This record gives sequence, C-alpha cells and structure tokens, in this order.
Amino acid sequence: MTERDPRAAAALSSPLVSDMFQGQDLEAIPVHTTRSSGLTVSAAMDHRIDGPADTGTAMTSRADLARPTITATAGPRAPLRRDEVRRVRLVERADRSGTARPGRRSIGGRRAHRVGRTAAGARDYLDRFWAVADIEIDGDAELQQAVRFALFHTLQAGARGERRPIPAKGLTGPGYDGHTFWDTEAFVLPLLTYHRPRSVSDALRWRHQTLELARERAQSLGLRGAAFPWRTIAGQECSGYWPAGTAAFHINGAIANAVERYQQITGDETFEREAGVELLVETARLWRSLGHHDAAGQFRIDGVTGPDEYSAIADNNVYTNLMAARNLRAAADAVERHPDVAKQSCSSCSVPSWWATLVRLRRRRCGWSSSRHDHAR
Repeated sequence: MTERDPRAAAALSSPLVSDMFQGQDLEAIPVHTTRSSGLTVSAAMDHRIDGPADTGTAMTSRADLARPTITATAGPRAPLRRDEVRRVRLVERADRSGTARPGRRSIGGRRAHRVGRTAAGARDYLDRFWAVADIEIDGDAELQQAVRFALFHTLQAGARGERRPIPAKGLTGPGYDGHTFWDTEAFVLPLLTYHRPRSVSDALRWRHQTLELARERAQSLGLRGAAFPWRTIAGQECSGYWPAGTAAFHINGAIANAVERYQQITGDETFEREAGVELLVETARLWRSLGHHDAAGQFRIDGVTGPDEYSAIADNNVYTNLMAARNLRAAADAVERHPDVAKQSCSSCSVPSWWATLVRLRRRRCGWSSSRHDHAR
C-alpha cells in the first residue's frame, strides 16, 4: 500500500452548506457556509454577451448550482462573445449581518461594475506590476515563462489577502487544503514587500490577530512568548500528519524577519506600534525560553526541526540559530524605538525591565546573551 502524500488535498464530503442563492438575468450570487469551521463564502458571477440579434440568455440558480444558458445562431459574420466576471468574498463567523448576503451592488452586479471597466482595471494593475517586478532572462524561453508564471501567481495569491492567510498553493490548486505555512513569510512576502507593501501589512496583521493562539500554543509546550503553528488556517496548529512540525520553531524566525524587512522598507510606524513590536517581542521571548546555557556558558537551542523539514530533530540548527539571533536583535531595536509600547505589551510581567533586557542584548556583539537570568522562564 502506497503511503498517502500529505501534500494532496483531503477528500471532503459536502464541505459547504447553502445559505442562500439568487439569480437574475446573467447574474448569480450563491452564499455558502463551511460545514466545520463556520466561515461564510459569498460568490458572484456576471456576464456580458455580444452576439447575433437572435441571442437569448437565461440563468439557472439553486442551492449548489449557478448556470448561465446562452443560445444564438453564430457564424463567421455573426460572432458570439461572452465576458465573465467572478467575485469571491470570505466573511467571518461573527459577521452574520446583511453584509454576509451580498447584493448586486456590494459584490456582483454588472450595473455597478461593468465587465469592461473591470478588465481595464485589471490590465492597468498588472501593467504597473510588470513595469517594476518583471525579471527578464535571455536565452531560455521556458525558464523565462516559468519565472513570470511564478511572479504572477505570487501576486494573485497575496495582493488581495485583506488580513487573511496566504495559502501554500495560493489560488491555483487544492494541495495542502488551503493551509498557510512559514513559506508565506519566507518566500511570498519578500516579493510583495518591494512591490505591494500594503499586502504585507495585511498578512502580518493577520498573524498578529492570531497572536493569542500562538501564546496558548507556547504555554502548552511549556514555553513562553508565542509559538506560531507550522500549519494553520485560523491560527491553531493543524498538523496531525507530521509530528516533527511541533519542533519547527523556525516559523517564528520567518515571521520576525518579515516584520523586520517590511519595517525597514516602508518605515510604517503605525504598523510597528500596533503590531510589529509585539510580534517581534513575543517571537523573541520564545527563543529565550526554548534555549539554554550549556556548561561552557554558551546559549544553545536543541531539539528543533530546521528548514530541511524532512530531517526532523537537530541540535543547534544553523538556520534556526541565525534566524533566532536576528529575531532578538530586531526585537531589541523595535523596543528601543518604542519603549512605551514594549512596556504596555509586558504589563503582566513580573520583571518590568524585560524591554531593557532586550536592548542590552542588542548592544552585545553576539545575538546570544551570556547572562543566566531569563525572565522568560
């Protein structure tokens, strides 16, 4: 028996429950709720038809189906053209007001959003992206196409995240069941930082929204600070297949590095005060709690899974150590810039000078502290 590939999508039986549906002319708007997680998904479809004089149209709409029907006598001198626009919106559990049931004006509606205008806006958006993000490769057309294809899908998956997680397969495939991993911060956000920084702010603010769950996970592991999950959709650890995922703490380093990069490029002080400082400090606390000093006084982080996730547990993984050191320095820098915010985020701490400890760490030549005092314990 062949072992199942964990990257393959799970076969879910009827995962969506119909909340409502409506259809009129060539427009349809179905609304569903996910059976397990209770999220509401609204979709809208509209069309523009240019065809012969005898062209007829109809829309069939019911619980799990929206189907347009177009009839026409088409030919070389009587072409038929159909333009279709689709819009999708995700609604939180708590939002069960009328906004969960979009009308034509809010999400669909060719009257409010003409198909031609939508297409022209998309073209302009992509033209501006390619003007600054394109990578040209001479002598290898296949590689050139692959690079541009990857750039496009990165943009497509992350540019309109709107404080939602960016899944590992983006919008292009069912693999990984829509979960997000450290790949988002390590591989997707660097590109978006330079070309669509607002999208990065949204993605990192989503991480900040899940911070309390990351704190709870750290506590369940006997640690302090925040331990962000290796695999998640809503902030909880969802990895049941891969036990070593519990030791993949490098996700903290990737998140901290994404925060640091975004801050360096944009100088977004509002983001830093509202989310960045706390993300950096809480991820830094994990390393102080996770590591220990050996007999020689050297700080060590043992028993972790590095970025080569198939090799599982390792001591003093180079990548993890370097990312942890960078995380500590970035946290100390942020604390030094905003000591008032750092004090507020540590209002329940028994040692109010935690932020000062981080600053001292930053001023040392090495990222590891030689002091045996560890407030995080």
